[in-house]
Amino acid sequence: MADGKTRLIGITGIGGLGKSTLAAKIYDEDSTEFDDKVWADISRIGFTELARRVLLKFGLSPETIEAIPEQSLGDALVNHLRQGRYLLVMDNLETLLQSDGEDNKNTSIRDESYRQFFYGWLECGGKSVVLVTTRERLDLPPIRCQWLSLLGLESVEGATLLQALGIRGTEEELVEFSQKVEGHPLLLTLVAGFLLEEEEVDPQIRYLQRYGLADISHLLTDDNLKGLHRGTVDIWMRRVLDESFGRISQRMQRLILGVCVYRIPFNSAMALAQIHSLSFERDLEVSQPQNKQERSSLDSSLDSPDSLSPPFEGGLGGSKRDNLDTKSIEKDLRQLVRRSLLQEERDKDGGRWFKFQPLIQEYAKCQAEDLTQAHQRAIDYYRLNLKQPPWKGIEDVTEYLEIFYHWCELKKYIPAFNILHYCHEFLKLRGYNQIQVRLYNRLIWEWNRSKSDWVFGSLLIDLGSAYSHLGEYPKAIDYDKQSLAIFKEIGNRTYVAISRLNLGNAYYFIGDYKKSIEYSQEALIFFKNNSGYIRDKKFLQNAIAVCLNNLGNSYRSLCEYRQSIEYHQKSLALFQENGDKSKSSKPLMNLGSVCLLLADYKQAIEYYKKSLALFQDNSDQGGIASSLDNLGVVYRYLGEYKKAIDYHKQSLVISQEIGNRLAIASSLYNLGAAYFSLGEYQCSIAYHQQALAIEQKIGDRCGMSHTFIGLGNTYSCLGEYQQATEYYQLSIVVCKEIGDCNSLAIAMDNLGVVYHDLGQHKIAIKFSQQSLAIQRQIGDRRGMANSLINLGNAYNCLGQYQDSIEFLMESLTIQQEIGNRSGIADALNNLGNTYSCLGQYQNSIEYYQQALAIQKEVGERCAIARCLNDLGNAYHSLEKYSLAIEYHQKSLVIFEKISHRYGIAVSLHNLGKVYNSLREYQQAIGYYQQALEIQHKIGTHSFMVETFIGLGNAYNRLGEYKQTIENYQQSLMIFKEIGNRHEIARTLQKLAQAYYQCGRVKEGFATAYQATQILQELELPLDAMPYPQWLKSTIKFAQRGKLHLVLCFMVGLIAFPFALLAFTTLILWRIIRASIKRPCQHQ
Repeated sequence: MADGKTRLIGITGIGGLGKSTLAAKIYDEDSTEFDDKVWADISRIGFTELARRVLLKFGLSPETIEAIPEQSLGDALVNHLRQGRYLLVMDNLETLLQSDGEDNKNTSIRDESYRQFFYGWLECGGKSVVLVTTRERLDLPPIRCQWLSLLGLESVEGATLLQALGIRGTEEELVEFSQKVEGHPLLLTLVAGFLLEEEEVDPQIRYLQRYGLADISHLLTDDNLKGLHRGTVDIWMRRVLDESFGRISQRMQRLILGVCVYRIPFNSAMALAQIHSLSFERDLEVSQPQNKQERSSLDSSLDSPDSLSPPFEGGLGGSKRDNLDTKSIEKDLRQLVRRSLLQEERDKDGGRWFKFQPLIQEYAKCQAEDLTQAHQRAIDYYRLNLKQPPWKGIEDVTEYLEIFYHWCELKKYIPAFNILHYCHEFLKLRGYNQIQVRLYNRLIWEWNRSKSDWVFGSLLIDLGSAYSHLGEYPKAIDYDKQSLAIFKEIGNRTYVAISRLNLGNAYYFIGDYKKSIEYSQEALIFFKNNSGYIRDKKFLQNAIAVCLNNLGNSYRSLCEYRQSIEYHQKSLALFQENGDKSKSSKPLMNLGSVCLLLADYKQAIEYYKKSLALFQDNSDQGGIASSLDNLGVVYRYLGEYKKAIDYHKQSLVISQEIGNRLAIASSLYNLGAAYFSLGEYQCSIAYHQQALAIEQKIGDRCGMSHTFIGLGNTYSCLGEYQQATEYYQLSIVVCKEIGDCNSLAIAMDNLGVVYHDLGQHKIAIKFSQQSLAIQRQIGDRRGMANSLINLGNAYNCLGQYQDSIEFLMESLTIQQEIGNRSGIADALNNLGNTYSCLGQYQNSIEYYQQALAIQKEVGERCAIARCLNDLGNAYHSLEKYSLAIEYHQKSLVIFEKISHRYGIAVSLHNLGKVYNSLREYQQAIGYYQQALEIQHKIGTHSFMVETFIGLGNAYNRLGEYKQTIENYQQSLMIFKEIGNRHEIARTLQKLAQAYYQCGRVKEGFATAYQATQILQELELPLDAMPYPQWLKSTIKFAQRGKLHLVLCFMVGLIAFPFALLAFTTLILWRIIRASIKRPCQHQ
């Protein structure tokens, strides 16, 4: 309207969409833009009366208008509109329209005067605008003419309308209903009126179910939904649509009744298939097998769906008398678009596709007496256009899924199951399991088949598999148990074994490894003992190999690595004997995973590369992506982060190409883990968030729980403990819902670490103990060893060193039993930390040296650098500063080689500490500032505080108290943000000392008092208090008995006057020195 070039604007849409309402809004709100405006309802007046009214409104006198001949009124109106800026609204234009020709292909105006006016205005118009509302589009020249198709309200807007009309319900309920009717204003208004009348006190939208009005079809046909429309009282929705439907030819009506069965957008070829009568109709019934050697779902029960054979050779031919082709059908479809009965969209190649609004589609279905033939024709069309495997994305199996839908509509559920089962493996591996769940559940809800039917049992197996891949393990177990019961009842022993095998898988994923082994063993025994019962020897060997492979996975999770390797090797041998190279790659990958857990990284790489080669030989893109991802994990453990990231990115590209969303999420998660190990925390968060978005979209709750843990780990390292806690709690909730005990224990353990970092060691111990209990229950000894390490660290911070050593020794024993060399080194390293806290530095050095030797064998460069740093700290405590610097420098070199910024910052910080002890304060400050710069970039607040304290200490030694206090205050501010009260108290003590040193005694006393209050509230044991060692020893001596207490008191009484004199002298000296310094600074 504003551009001045468009002369006619048409608002089109089906009845009740609000065309007139929208035009009225424009008429009322845009009045300032026009010199004058006129509204005319075309359904009520002829052109002569309209022209005279408009001319009169625009300022012509009645005499002048009367003098104009009737045949010239159109020209006069056009000329007057050209002379100014006017708005002419012509409402309900479709009442003037008629269809030309026997097929109603063109829409013209039956009143010649109106037709002349429109053509004259478009040809000679000026700045004025003619705005028309119509259900059908006119055949007018497209130049300077714009047609706007009006759709329903947005879901939220529709919900707002319902609320404005007085309808109640939750926002979700109102939005859902609005979405169901596509925001059709008239229908929403009719529903509101009905509810207000029937449920006057409490008109809730959900009460429609009480009256059988839950479906769109019922809303269309129920004549209780009446209201006012176009001045007509008691009009109901179907009558509004009847008017539009009645205005089209019988052929177009037949066309609409045919294409209304299509769920998805259709083109002219699909429409043509409905017009032409096909001479066949097939059912795809699968009868009960004659013998008990049915093929297992392990290899797919159908090599091809029975529905795949085309009904006849060639395309869909029509009868010659119809003389129809896709071009003429496309014209008909475009005419239906002009009449607002269809919507048109273009694909990337410019092809035209058509679709219904749900309301009109339901109306068309209600109009049809029987849609059986239409559904059958849709099936036949899709049969001829099936894409054969291999498939890449969901669009490649669209025809299969549409055939499934049409078979279900025809209530022919066995062919529906067969066509879906044919796509089952593809949909499962590509992450389209939510689609499978929805479709299989439809079969279960609608199928009145005997629950003891083997086909129904197969359906339950597929549904259980889909739920398992969604991480919905309790549901998977439930359906697998149902299938097991069915096959037991009908005596199908092969499928009994398959159901047990699936149950074993589901129990494996929830961490119930003993049950997993039990079910897998039962399946294995059956396949081994029934070689005569199963004639297909290749299938039999593959089934045994799968059982062995699954057992290997379970024993691996129980840390029974030797047994796990044995099972995987047997599985590999059987697959190789069977000549099945593609399946041989799976036990090879699993062997690589065992070696990874044993920290035998070279062997792991060898196995993963062998599996990669097999996948490449078989062009198995999914397998290639998995192998590359696994190689990335190994190189991450080896500290070769760039190589790891490269492998993960290669895997990601392949997974994106083949559309495997599960694999895409896995690669993104692993990229997040690699960047986390590299200390690039923001990158890590970004990749984890991308993985999480996909997992939430496809419903992979198992993956979500792992990603929540990954995000928690990253935020924990950044010192953002509140966010870390939230992510761990989210993981715990999901793990409890899906029964994933293994991940539940990890999340709880990591949550304990957060509370440990916050100084809340008792809560940390509680979570680690809960984690340990779960791991003992499921037999996860690797997890037990990790929880014991965390418990040891917590007791170390509480000063309960003996308890700490016991937990760490127990962890060490477990790690040695399971052969986890990396875990052994970790336990030894933590034992070194505890002995260091005890002041037994020689013992701590011995443990660090043992850990370092193992890490060098394993090749974990990041772990080697950490051990070197710990050794440097121990030598620093022994005041062997040259050795300390040597070890920290070595650590720094390694971290720089692997570009580990967090590690670089740690080494620089440690060097600063050593030089501070050497009284080379400027050099110490230089190292601290380098460390701080890196910490600022990567955002590690929890580590920054230590560097600020180090800087404060260095400036304190230089007597620069202002900078000392500033750095301590920075540290204090971060600790307060983090919430670590123990460290807040420690920092307050340092700050108090700095205040005393610069003569600010009052502030120093207040600060020291705050520190004391916090320490008392924390109720820490004496060994955990930040007191000097001589003071702790004195207190312990006094606690031995009354005699010791009296001795301490007497010594204190004698020493007190001397101590008071020394303290007073020191304070006076600092005050005098500070007052001397101030004038000097001003000069």
